[in-house]
Amino acid sequence: MKHFILIFIIANLYLQAQFSGGNGTEATPYEIRTLAELEAVSDFPDKHFIQMQNITDSLRKPIPYFSGVFDGNNYTIILAIDFCAINPHCDYRTDCGLFQYINGAIIKNVVVAGYIEPVNGQFAGGVVGFAQNSEIYNCINMANIKSGFGCVGGIAGHFEKGKITHCINLGNVISDAFVGGIVGHFWIGNIINCINAGFISAENNIVGGIVGMCERYDYTLINCINTGIIEIRNDTNTRAGAIIAPY
Repeated sequence: MKHFILIFIIANLYLQAQFSGGNGTEATPYEIRTLAELEAVSDFPDKHFIQMQNITDSLRKPIPYFSGVFDGNNYTIILAIDFCAINPHCDYRTDCGLFQYINGAIIKNVVVAGYIEPVNGQFAGGVVGFAQNSEIYNCINMANIKSGFGCVGGIAGHFEKGKITHCINLGNVISDAFVGGIVGHFWIGNIINCINAGFISAENNIVGGIVGMCERYDYTLINCINTGIIEIRNDTNTRAGAIIAPY
């Protein structure tokens, strides 16, 4: 019994040593101050985290999977992502963002800057590439995002069954098709009080200031504003909208 207690104590000390403070609970989330601590989030995908300062060293690999609570505390994270590894958590896709894939997560008060230009990304967003059953709120994307594979958004590449509220995109979002200032490809859920002020561009069609494409009708967009420029570089079969592309 003593040996078990000792092992448990050592394990807890090891976990806490990877972060500046906290124990990963709702009451005392793990504290993040450095790039190394941010990268270590991927080892504890279901825990609670809070960012305690700007992280100016560039994150070059997305956090593969997350189902916990991440509070960016309105501090900035710099991204420099140009390649995304195959992610077994999301059907072996190569999604790109601060997070590759989230399911059942809460992401709040996150600010990202820098760039995401994946040579192989299938879904790309400043905060997350592919999101399911999650909430994202009070987040700002200032990163420029460019992908040739489509389904690209300032906040999320693909979003389904959840809610995005009070989010802002200020970055350039450029792709082939399914391009949106907030979400590239939207499937069931709510987007509320969001703003796009970034430049949004698609090579072919299906581009919107807030949402590029929504394939289901059980969704709501409430009090969303687009002030950014919407561009389609090839005017064949054009589908573009100030808020959402017509379907």
